[in-house]
Amino acid sequence: MRILLKAFIVCMLLTGCASQSGMGGTTSSSSSSSSSSSSSSYQEDMSSMSGMMESLKRKGLQYENEMEIVELEEGFEEGRRFTSNGVTYGLYRYDENNEAFQSTIEEAKSTGYMYMNVNGQREQVPVHVYKNYILAYPKDADVTDMMNYFR
Repeated sequence: MRILLKAFIVCMLLTGCASQSGMGGTTSSSSSSSSSSSSSSYQEDMSSMSGMMESLKRKGLQYENEMEIVELEEGFEEGRRFTSNGVTYGLYRYDENNEAFQSTIEEAKSTGYMYMNVNGQREQVPVHVYKNYILAYPKDADVTDMMNYFR
């Protein structure tokens, strides 16, 4: 039963935690990525999702199946879905100057959860807030190692 629940949660994240319409996020494929050596002179670029993904690679994160999330929740500007160590994550960039979204971000920071559309239903999804990014992941996932890349 637990395995079935894990599979269900991963499927939900793959098909939808980014849809305003409630029908699942639309994605487009991108190339796989792997680790590259970190450079102490590299300046982290937080202004775009491409810059963030490059920063994660430079920090040593190995990931695959990277896909752009096309249909986004209100408040998000960009999104990517990727898999690392068998866990599927949603990474979203939001506008820090969006005052209407600030209460949602503050709640996510304090509770570690955010309501998102998952397969057409609003569900509470575990998240981690890092600068102007939200990392969403399955409820039962061990994300201890992943959090090292978001410090």
